[in-house]
Amino acid sequence: NAFLIMDKSIRAVVLDIEGTTTPISFVTNVLFPFVVKNVEDFLLNTWTISETQNNVESLRQQAAIDVKEFGTAVPQILPEDTVPASKTLRSVVDNVIWQMSLNRKTTALKELQGMIWINGYESGEIKGLVFEDVKPALDKLQNLEKNIYIYSSGSVAAQKLLFKYSEVGDMLPYFNGHFDTKIGSKNDPASYKSIANYINCNPEEILFLTDVEYEANAATSAGFQVCVVLRPGNKLIDAENLKCFKTISNFSELFNSS
Repeated sequence: NAFLIMDKSIRAVVLDIEGTTTPISFVTNVLFPFVVKNVEDFLLNTWTISETQNNVESLRQQAAIDVKEFGTAVPQILPEDTVPASKTLRSVVDNVIWQMSLNRKTTALKELQGMIWINGYESGEIKGLVFEDVKPALDKLQNLEKNIYIYSSGSVAAQKLLFKYSEVGDMLPYFNGHFDTKIGSKNDPASYKSIANYINCNPEEILFLTDVEYEANAATSAGFQVCVVLRPGNKLIDAENLKCFKTISNFSELFNSS
């Protein structure tokens, strides 16, 4: 690729996490199993706290919506006024495990996962993993006075944990802001337009880095500059479709003009 992506027209860089800054295997082999292993204990220990109860209510509402799509396969969350709390709690665990088995990205699920991951990161049981080319690239972007944002399907809280407790130290100071699915779905061009409005940039002044084809298409439709990141373990994108995008396999290529 004989191009210099990081030209003066770009004011902001928006990064995906999974498959872009961080190996997909970190999410599937470290973060998700930690939730499966700890969700029941977490709910037992925090059941009466309002944050947990609000999350359970969000999960309950999501389960009611999911019935329309998945039918009776959806584990419903039992109402507490008619069954013991222990049964309601068990129904929440069943629903969470079911959602995770389908790799769902619902906001309610992501919120709960984030709450559980806090314990893992703070105890040192989990360390955030980033590809080794990421931190040097963030240094360069800062030196070039580019604003750097994260847009991930993982909750903002979970994003911040990953970077605060990363293997290379606290990386949060690099970022000017974080977005999750509360701003909209990552396959909807409107979400990217909302981000552009929020960060006060024209879409064409923003470079979005992702490994996912539908996200790249949505951001392109919104007018963003887009670069597809090809990392080991990422889902392969059809070669013909890939021709539509600039591609890199290492963040250092953002700055290479040779």
